[in-house]
Amino acid sequence: QTRASKITGPSVLALVGPSGSGKSDVTANLCQDYRFVSPKTYCTKHSSKHHYLSEQEFARQNFFEQTMYAGVRYGTKKEDIQAVLDDGKYAVIPLDMCGAIAMKRHFPTSIIYIARDKEKLIEDVITEDFSVEEKTLRILSLDAEKRNREICDFEINNRDGRGSERILQLI
Repeated sequence: QTRASKITGPSVLALVGPSGSGKSDVTANLCQDYRFVSPKTYCTKHSSKHHYLSEQEFARQNFFEQTMYAGVRYGTKKEDIQAVLDDGKYAVIPLDMCGAIAMKRHFPTSIIYIARDKEKLIEDVITEDFSVEEKTLRILSLDAEKRNREICDFEINNRDGRGSERILQLI
């Protein structure tokens, strides 16, 4: 299901969708191709995916877009995205819908909804080592995330883990 026909570059690929849909995996797979780069993102939790900043350091930054999820703050800097685009590449960024819309206001952006079966998403949340509160938050957000797909430029089914291949077909 698409609302646009092709993705042209250099541009931002804003990946949105429910937690567990595979946004991070799709990002990692795309970034194995030299045309795709995941710009630096920052967060207030130690993570292998993001650059850690303390709450105080985070508050002092000039982020282009930022969000909070499950008590962790995330942010992206405009200059990091612009550097990728200036290099003629695609910036691939997993975002919430507000962040994706902010990207679209400032950069050429395709918002791509990463879809996965609801039953599988719930199964993954239940088996993960999350607190009961975190599991509840993730399950309750599934339907709201699903409604977001209606305003996305593309919808990619990642049921079989081949979402990155489907995105490459749109380039």
